[in-house]
Amino acid sequence: MNEEVASREGLAPRSRTQRLLLGTLFCLSVADGILTRFIISNGLGHEGNFWLSDLASSDALIGIKMLGTALAIYLLWRLHYVRPKLVMATTVAFVGWYTLVVFWNIIVIVIGSK
Repeated sequence: MNEEVASREGLAPRSRTQRLLLGTLFCLSVADGILTRFIISNGLGHEGNFWLSDLASSDALIGIKMLGTALAIYLLWRLHYVRPKLVMATTVAFVGWYTLVVFWNIIVIVIGSK
């Protein structure tokens, strides 16, 4: 699908929806990092991702999350020109997943602080 056709369907990277989803994805990922750091620092839980478990007790976790998410967003943005519907579905799935993770972290903080 070329850019002109994608643009007519409202799915080109200039799509406001895609830009909002990618921004939301970045914010949710950073929120996950901040909340996870808070949970670990206060002894309310532990990091479930074994790749990040060593970093969870340091401020480097937030930086790694920001860098990794920025890279993922860049790739999604670039791929959106080629496969707009697939990338839109993938972005929605990631936003949904990170929304659940952030809510889970909030629940852990609320329950753990009682």
